[in-house]
Amino acid sequence: MDLRALEYFVTIYESGSLSAASKKKFIAQPSISASLKQLEHSLSTRLFVRHARGVQVTHAGEQLYPLAKQLKCYKH
Repeated sequence: MDLRALEYFVTIYESGSLSAASKKKFIAQPSISASLKQLEHSLSTRLFVRHARGVQVTHAGEQLYPLAKQLKCYKH
């Protein structure tokens, strides 16, 4: 599991959309989307349901968020 993918996950969770997260992180939206797909694949679960106007977090995403926030504290 890539810690950068967890960082992107937290940003997507907090911003509510892939495009907003990509702007905040200064990376292309397809890159952040690919990172999320890879994270979901490695965890064997969907973290978000994608909609035209953003994303909706799944139960698994809700459970991962506080853990990802704790792991993210290494980077300031």
